[in-house]
Amino acid sequence: MKKSLFIQIVVCFIFSLIKIPSYAQKEKFSEIEKKADSLKIVRLFSQATDERLKIYKQDSTYRDNIFEIALLYSLSGEKELAYDYLQRALHTHNDIKFLSYGDFYYIRNDARWNVLRDKQVEKYERINGKIKNKETAYVLWDTKMRDQAYYSYVDTENVDKEKIWAIKDSLNKINLKVLDSIVSHRGWPKKSEVGRSASVGAFLVIQHQELPVQKKYFPFIEKAVKQQEADKSDLALLTDRIRIFEGKKQIYGSQVITDAKGEFDYKTLVDPSNVNKRRKKMDLPPIEEYLQMFGLKWEYKK
Repeated sequence: MKKSLFIQIVVCFIFSLIKIPSYAQKEKFSEIEKKADSLKIVRLFSQATDERLKIYKQDSTYRDNIFEIALLYSLSGEKELAYDYLQRALHTHNDIKFLSYGDFYYIRNDARWNVLRDKQVEKYERINGKIKNKETAYVLWDTKMRDQAYYSYVDTENVDKEKIWAIKDSLNKINLKVLDSIVSHRGWPKKSEVGRSASVGAFLVIQHQELPVQKKYFPFIEKAVKQQEADKSDLALLTDRIRIFEGKKQIYGSQVITDAKGEFDYKTLVDPSNVNKRRKKMDLPPIEEYLQMFGLKWEYKK
């Protein structure tokens, strides 16, 4: 399977997870955050943490920064500090998104995780209502975490990328076995039963499999979308992924394929002039905004 396609969908997924901080916080610490992020990209996790701690000393209420500190400590193998800052970040909040963050995969195998998870879900349910099938939701959160794990390593220098992709492939195989079991016993996971976050986890498992598996599960996701039990955007991304793997043109432009000049390859897309009309029907943002996430511009001309 083409590794670049894995990275593209993960980047999109990560953007969907980011919680935008207050404008004042973002402006005040923008330069330090840029430096921390640039250090994280090249896996200088300790130095990135030092930059984030500078922000924390100035503003200990900046929750997104505290989450980043916890993530960096997890990536550095500093389990105790990772849990310390994660608990600080969650102290007054009811987020459950962190339960599937790939960079927390390295501290997941700890009894404290389940305790922290259960407390956080309890807070979440007091405000948002009960998750009908928590058992399956928990399993799917773990599959999503495995799916997202190690992406902080695959696009950096001085790492054994073949080794990393071998680990990724093994985790994808585990995820597929888990999802196969869920579907065989309960059917495709529904948003109304496990919540959107867990439902997306099921989709990501399929999106990162080989073509035969994607085609096998396509009808399940298509049916779930018709029942409003899965996101239309999931179906759009899987549709494009399958078509690209089959050597066909994509419909929604979700697979960011570049040409020799490093620009978006319009030749991979059906009727580029009307792509935004199709994207809107599938709850996808305009192609111009989408490509900006990859540092690309939409400059198509007939």
